[in-house]
Amino acid sequence: MWLWQDFDHLAFDFADRMRPAEDFRSEEQFAAVADALALEATRQVEEVRTRFSDLGKVGECLLQRPDRPGYLWESFNAGVAAALIERPTAARQRLQSILGEDPLFEWIREAQQAAEDVSAMAHDTAAVREWVRVRVASCRTKLGLTDIPSSELGYSTG
Repeated sequence: MWLWQDFDHLAFDFADRMRPAEDFRSEEQFAAVADALALEATRQVEEVRTRFSDLGKVGECLLQRPDRPGYLWESFNAGVAAALIERPTAARQRLQSILGEDPLFEWIREAQQAAEDVSAMAHDTAAVREWVRVRVASCRTKLGLTDIPSSELGYSTG
């Protein structure tokens, strides 16, 4: 979950399939599958910690994922991250794709407005950081999380 989305609920916006689905055939068969999944999950946790160890890596990782119609939050998050790591052209490109989504629901219209806002300030990293700081603080409040001092937000770009 990227707290700059400013949700009042948890969201899972970054996922990779670890392995193909496995049908349940018996408790013994599935116990082996569960053990293998647990080992793979342990390995994946370490990989994610490395992949997202700093803002620069986060931005590059999110920008490597393809821009896909219907996956609004992937483009939104990649655009915000790109703006934070001083890649305004990439930020505007990813955020612009959100405007093509059909605004069927209020949350889509709100995401499109946020995309327009970040796109307009993408050249000004300080303005983007302030926008993110305000949204993260709001999201943390909505989720009942404790505040984080600004000095601990970690804007290092690697």
